[in-house]
Amino acid sequence: MKKEKWFTLLVEGNKEVNLERVGSLAEINGLETLEYVLRTIEYLITCGKPSSLNMMVKRTLQWSEVAKCGNESKRSAWKEAGFNLSIHNLGSAEIYKLYSEDSDSMKNIVSDMIKIHGTIGQYLRGEISEKSFEPVYRFYEDLLLGAYGCSYHQQDIFHMFENLVGAVIFGVNEQLWNSVKDEVCDIIRRIPDKKVNFSVADRFRRIKPDFGSEVIEDADKYCFWFPHIALESFSDSVFLAIMKLAVKEADKYDNVDDINFKRISDFLYYDYKGNKHVNIYKKRIIESFIKTGSNRHVDIQFSIEDNVLFVNFKLSKTCEKLVEFCDEAELSGDISYEQAIVMLFDFFDFRHDTFDRLNNEESYLDTMNDISSSRKGDLINYVKGDTLVDVGSGSGILLNMLEERYPNKSVFGTDVSSTVIETLKKKKSKENRSWEVKEHNFVDSCFSPCSTVIFSSILHEIYSYTEGENGHFDIESVKKALKNAYESIVPGGRILIRDGVKTPSSDTCLLLIKTPEAKDFFDNYCRDFKGLKEYDRKNISVSETPEGALVSADINFIREFMYTLTWGPASYFNEVKEQFGYFTMDEFVSFFRELGANILVAESYFEKDYQVHLEPMVTLMNQNQEIIRYPDSNCFIIVEKPQ
Repeated sequence: MKKEKWFTLLVEGNKEVNLERVGSLAEINGLETLEYVLRTIEYLITCGKPSSLNMMVKRTLQWSEVAKCGNESKRSAWKEAGFNLSIHNLGSAEIYKLYSEDSDSMKNIVSDMIKIHGTIGQYLRGEISEKSFEPVYRFYEDLLLGAYGCSYHQQDIFHMFENLVGAVIFGVNEQLWNSVKDEVCDIIRRIPDKKVNFSVADRFRRIKPDFGSEVIEDADKYCFWFPHIALESFSDSVFLAIMKLAVKEADKYDNVDDINFKRISDFLYYDYKGNKHVNIYKKRIIESFIKTGSNRHVDIQFSIEDNVLFVNFKLSKTCEKLVEFCDEAELSGDISYEQAIVMLFDFFDFRHDTFDRLNNEESYLDTMNDISSSRKGDLINYVKGDTLVDVGSGSGILLNMLEERYPNKSVFGTDVSSTVIETLKKKKSKENRSWEVKEHNFVDSCFSPCSTVIFSSILHEIYSYTEGENGHFDIESVKKALKNAYESIVPGGRILIRDGVKTPSSDTCLLLIKTPEAKDFFDNYCRDFKGLKEYDRKNISVSETPEGALVSADINFIREFMYTLTWGPASYFNEVKEQFGYFTMDEFVSFFRELGANILVAESYFEKDYQVHLEPMVTLMNQNQEIIRYPDSNCFIIVEKPQ
């Protein structure tokens, strides 16, 4: 293989890594491009007997990525020679002609094939303009009419295209190739008549599948490189705004046909817990810039290289230090830092809203919506009617369950957080779901008429986060939400609730905290928890014993602390803001009877998995230091509106 120049160039390492193809930045070994090329050749070997065209496809695959590689001295020489390394297919074609010992006739056909080798795949991704597809039409005609010294049959050319495109896409992902193979064949059949569709709306939907119908004037003139990985995490409006700014800048130049967003992806991504992840702090800063149109801490950055417009964002030194602090604080795992991060982002006005959790939103939502060991999943057994509303849908697990269980019903998800709605819309598009989502707050208004409203672990958040006349933790917010839900359901409709429940007694109990980590959690909790406003914190006492710290406090305070402790440090900053129990079971029943509802199920229970988490850390006792059972944590309530 050392005799193969293409191989030695690829072994010298890749200079441009597409982050879409790696799961972790730490995995990058410098040989990703070589490994990709070998996969493409491996696929070609499976495509049947060798032919003259297949031999040329093989040479194309060997050389098509070399412009991404080479050592620094070679790359400098290539640039001096005028090779376009920013558009790697053009640069690779020139490098092939420079180094290859193939015949002149073969060089002509292979160099042209290198230039168009990825074009159909790029079309499928919405990256290229109609103008950039024209070389494919010409290449087909030249093969058919004998411009390279030999003419080929149409069927052979079609087969060549299928092998070439198949290898290029298979090299990325076998499942991807299987999913687009039929569409690729259809595109190849359209080449002779030049009838490949290039509407801007279609291109934008290929770049961002959940995108709407708005398009950008003049966007059809440009090729867009790496927009998927760079811009996929942003909302439609931010995606569109960045694209508009880039196109507007490109319009200033006569010789720019390509806009490259790769530097944004390099700027945004980092390793989080071993996986490639969008840096949420940088993302919020960019979103703030787009929202305001200007910000002294961040600016969009353009540069022209090889007639390509490169797009990136530049942070001020203050902003760089802010992100650096947030990254380090996040890695430390110290729960006290999270409050500082939110405070700083509020100071700079970088958060979406008060529900924007910043760090680790996806992981947090998955944790909060885990139904494998809870009774959340039982709620859907009580669904009634054709229009179902899941309030506070989080990561959408319950929406998926409702859709799968009741495929003929209309399923809606609501949330007050724009961040959650944005995430759910992406999930809906990615998973091809039929449910709908809407930003809505039941405290403020009713929903359009529906048959079932589900409050799954959301009423305690309404209680905790809503700013009522008496501030947060105002029971009137829960009552308003339930009244509006009751008004929303049709006669015979139901409200389904699974949530926290308040302990009816006000007994003082003892809690032995057995680990230093749990004691640290308790100290922070006493400082940060603002719920249970009716209880005097002065009644909480702590004494040290050989077994650990012994806390004496009201059973409701102890219950709130214990069940917050089960979520662990990663969820602390969000959970400490919430009071899980706000109504006792009797108060729930009384409230619904006043509304005139029929109560079908009303029970409280203890979430059994809590005990597994708690036993190594704490022991609950009465005043005589006798171990007692944990108080009920949850309620399960089904009410129906009379016909």
